[in-house]
Amino acid sequence: MEQGDDLLQLLLPRFNGEDFEDWKIQMKVMLKSKDLWEVVTKEISSQNEQIRKKDSGALFYIFRAVDKNIFRSIADSSSAYSAWKLLELKYGEAAQESEQSNGLQPMTAHTWYQDFYNAIVKGKHEKVETCLERNNRVVVVSRITAGQDIPLHIAARVGHLKIVKLLLDRMNKEEVMLMNNNYRTALHLAASGGHLNVVMALVEKERRLVLRECDEQIPLHHAIRNQHKKVVEYLFKATIEVDKADAKNDKEDWDKKARNKFRVTILIALIYGNFYDLALKLVNDFPELLLIKDRFNKTAILALIESTSEHETWWAALLTPISISISTSIEYIKSRIFSFRGDRQDEENAVRECLAPIVPSTDIGGKLRQVDIWH
Repeated sequence: MEQGDDLLQLLLPRFNGEDFEDWKIQMKVMLKSKDLWEVVTKEISSQNEQIRKKDSGALFYIFRAVDKNIFRSIADSSSAYSAWKLLELKYGEAAQESEQSNGLQPMTAHTWYQDFYNAIVKGKHEKVETCLERNNRVVVVSRITAGQDIPLHIAARVGHLKIVKLLLDRMNKEEVMLMNNNYRTALHLAASGGHLNVVMALVEKERRLVLRECDEQIPLHHAIRNQHKKVVEYLFKATIEVDKADAKNDKEDWDKKARNKFRVTILIALIYGNFYDLALKLVNDFPELLLIKDRFNKTAILALIESTSEHETWWAALLTPISISISTSIEYIKSRIFSFRGDRQDEENAVRECLAPIVPSTDIGGKLRQVDIWH
């Protein structure tokens, strides 16, 4: 990123939930100055790389210009347009005016049932309940946004537990599993936002949600990526329990291989997310995962090398109990090391750091020469 962009980030107006219209004016001027305003005002459908790059840039600036709590409500937006619309609907003048009206609103580009949508976003529990009593089966599973969200998706994203429970009481398990047009379930959205109580309510209603994938990522991946520790711990336990029960139905070798591919994506995500205690639990249950490649041709061993040097005791606890020989470990490192290290001395130091807790320091050089790692 250029120096001018770094300065611009420091000068971005910050929205904390108040004076939205003032913030909006400043953001509009800034985005226009970067030639990004056009992608904010309309949903893009073009596959043009330049336009998509502009959209990503505008979305980045919007994310950076809001406080953490507000960011959580728009974190799953896939475009600058959708993030901007969410903010307008929750904090803009139109949102304030809609509270004074009742019933069905005219269809807009973003939502059909505007008043109902706003009540969910703002946590107006009684208002949502009244609407559900009037139009229960009509609205409970209706796609009420341009992103194909059902009411449960919206409530889960913003973390309103009372409203989530109101909706769950009126939905069957198959309805709870529904996805929006970004292939996210309500559990993906709640996990991304770190809403533990909502996550627990959803899993209690339908445990299969923990294995539902969005771009080959389950809700646990979303919680790991956003560093929601309590949600990660809860979903890890629930996911492994459901996965083990589900594995009893695997009959073919292909089924078992596919399941291990799925498990290794969890292991690698835990390692990169610095959830080493949970990663170790997973390896203790399934030691074969260490050398299985994920869909990006990466293994847990490579993830460890890339992300750990200070966790030497973790390496010792990991490799020693599962009887991976030193020579095997070094040979594997030899086959992968050049893909991410540039300098020969850095490579050798990386290997020494990795093996230090397992091989006595006086013997490291001999082990390296024994397997001829550098030739």
